Amino acid sequence: IIGGSGSGWNPENPAIKVDVMMGSLLYDGLLNYYFQSENTNPLKEKVFDVLDGISEFMYHEPYFEGVKKGRQVQWIPYVYNLSDKNKSKHDYKLAGQASFCIIIPYLFTGEERWIDKAKKMIKTAIIDNEVWGSYGYIDHPGYQTIAYLILKNYKVEQVNQANAFKVDYKNGRIYLSWTVPEGVEGYRIKYSNKKIVRYLQYDTDSKTFKYPPESFINWWSAENIKDEPVPLLPGNTQSYSFVPEHGTYYFALRTIKGDMVGEISNEVEVEVR
Repeated sequence: IIGGSGSGWNPENPAIKVDVMMGSLLYDGLLNYYFQSENTNPLKEKVFDVLDGISEFMYHEPYFEGVKKGRQVQWIPYVYNLSDKNKSKHDYKLAGQASFCIIIPYLFTGEERWIDKAKKMIKTAIIDNEVWGSYGYIDHPGYQTIAYLILKNYKVEQVNQANAFKVDYKNGRIYLSWTVPEGVEGYRIKYSNKKIVRYLQYDTDSKTFKYPPESFINWWSAENIKDEPVPLLPGNTQSYSFVPEHGTYYFALRTIKGDMVGEISNEVEVEVR
């Protein structure tokens, strides 16, 4: 939400009120839609992409990190200054109502970076009694979920990644192939005319991208192939082919097991003339 209480909004000094409560409602609503959708729903995969993109944004960009009451913690400022983040309004710190944006990706991927982030967030929630005059964050279901996972040392087993992802072009068709890993139930294949990365990694200090958007694209923004094949037995070579238009294509693949997804495979490139 642009502007907002205390933002001092003007074109020369832009600021944004970080209404993470509304953002978390949007995320939670989409998450519920995702879980309630049949796999045949053509929107389900796209909804997953939106959830994935929101989570990566919440992981990388809006949080501040520092020492508060002797602990290394993270928070979101009430008003985020877009031109100079150090001028953001910090007197009303948000420990992170968008907690499900961080914890759901851990349950979907098993990547430890998400649980490490959650540990910093809950430290803020435990010691922060300044927001509502009480320890209100601990009543939030997202923080109760985080506390449970941490206290139980809950480990999510990752889905095996597809190996030896290859591409070939012959007789007017593109052929993708890979070795079927153990325990997978499906695939998610994406393509683009740009190189596919997990996240462009925007730096809010330098205002630059690690992966420039003119040459790279976020995984969730790339196009989905709609009719991926059902996995063969582990160890077999799986393939998929189609007739393309002219151009340069980049492909990447992630394995699926239930609602979980594996790491992105190696990327392959092919030019069609």
